[in-house]
Amino acid sequence: GIDKLLSLADSGSAKDLDRVLEVYPALRNREAAEKLPLLLKNYHVKPEQKVALIRSYTMYQLDPPISVEPLVKFLDDLPAKPTKTLSASQLNAMKLAALDVLATSGKVKSEQVQATLLAMLKTDDPKSRQALLQTIADAKLTTALPILLSQLKTAEDDATRVALIRTLGALNERSTFGAVAPFIKAKDPTIRVEVLRALASIDYRPAQKIALAELADPDIDVQREAIVMLGQSIE
Repeated sequence: GIDKLLSLADSGSAKDLDRVLEVYPALRNREAAEKLPLLLKNYHVKPEQKVALIRSYTMYQLDPPISVEPLVKFLDDLPAKPTKTLSASQLNAMKLAALDVLATSGKVKSEQVQATLLAMLKTDDPKSRQALLQTIADAKLTTALPILLSQLKTAEDDATRVALIRTLGALNERSTFGAVAPFIKAKDPTIRVEVLRALASIDYRPAQKIALAELADPDIDVQREAIVMLGQSIE
């Protein structure tokens, strides 16, 4: 049973642990789901293996759904900074996996989860930031707006600007219109296209005026985006 597997995982044998970790995700029953936190607490389980276990939460399609509150606690108990036995990349990977599952489950609204997410948003790692921005967009986490706007103002590269503008568009808060609109003058046409899309989502009426002006943009992709956007009003 499940208890026997957990005992094997705690035996100290690497082979036994590998066998358990290989079999466990295939156990889609409620008992396995409820005891998954015990495996996450097992110090024999490596960070990379914990990431896979965290993501396996989404595989349990049960009615009623399983509780992800133990995952909230796991996330809350993770250290804020790397340790001697846990690198920054390993720590971020576990946090991102947990945040992703919680966002999918609609559980990003708790204060401690939001605090973790907002703190991680200050990362310098592009891949981590992109994953976090996607989580924010999916969860419609408007509490992230001040940090997003601050980062947009100080962003030093176009890829970061595009990602931030896209996320602000997904959050569609009218108060952000004035911060996004000036980027329609960006040299990179990719940014101008993203600005049009974001503004249309944030506040369509004033965005139309900007789209009209962009019909004369020298870049064909920007022109096309403006035409598509204006065509929506005709429909």
